[in-house]
Amino acid sequence: MRSFFLRLFFFLLPLGLIAVAAETYVRQMPNSYRLKDEWMRCNADYVETIILGNSHAYYGIRPQDLTGRVFNLANVSQIASYDLALLQHYTPMSRLREVILVADNSSLFDPPLEQSEPNRCAYYTIYMGIGPHSRWGRYGLEILQFDGFLEKMKAYKKGTYAMCDSMGWGCNYKSDLSTFNEENAAAAQRAVQRHTCQDWHWVEENAKQVEQIASLCQQKGLRLLVVQTPVCAFYNEGVPAQQHVEVRQLMQKLKKSYGATILDYSADPRFGGKDFFDADHLSDVGAIKFTKILNQVHQSHK
Repeated sequence: MRSFFLRLFFFLLPLGLIAVAAETYVRQMPNSYRLKDEWMRCNADYVETIILGNSHAYYGIRPQDLTGRVFNLANVSQIASYDLALLQHYTPMSRLREVILVADNSSLFDPPLEQSEPNRCAYYTIYMGIGPHSRWGRYGLEILQFDGFLEKMKAYKKGTYAMCDSMGWGCNYKSDLSTFNEENAAAAQRAVQRHTCQDWHWVEENAKQVEQIASLCQQKGLRLLVVQTPVCAFYNEGVPAQQHVEVRQLMQKLKKSYGATILDYSADPRFGGKDFFDADHLSDVGAIKFTKILNQVHQSHK
């Protein structure tokens, strides 16, 4: 029996060493989650405005073009439960006066991350210390999310791995690299399909989390700007009618019950062509243009 366990140990040892090396290597890659956590740990007491939301906020709102001390805490596929967790995690933020939250068709109908992109649960757990999962569970190691691990490695080698600048803005959606044609209805429809609701229970949960963010802002006396970012016309037209209704109803409730300022730029005619990286994301050119427009409202609330 002893010899069996000894042979088993020497058989598993190389596999264990490979796993440790792989986990160590992947954690050395540039990481927006770690960067944002480190920035907030150093600056949470001084930040005046934080930006929350998914990739529409991550790529679409550039803090440098907003007045004051602003940081972008959004991330790709970030759902409302993590927006709320981030807002709670980095308190007290003694000088915080405003929260800009992107909540729109791209985020309100998403499933839980455990179902859609479980590797991102690991990123929040490992690099930011937030979320419902233990560091000692399946979300405590990136290699346990094998599909996400491989995709991250491939993207990093290709130079397409999502990364942000020092203020948290996703800066790699450059207009000169985009192949998007805003007249391509098929591309827009594919984007709409990714954001078409598959289970209305998700909508209830996401809306509940957004309301909790609004309630927390109200309790703390924080201004809340709820934003829908520009999308191309074909995308906007392709969104199911019931989803448009759900978004409008939630926005009305946030305004009436919590005093939120609602800003819908989804069909803004000022955006087109090079402003878009794809059907529902702004390029770097579009993000700078949009943030400067948003800053007019932002300044009026200061």
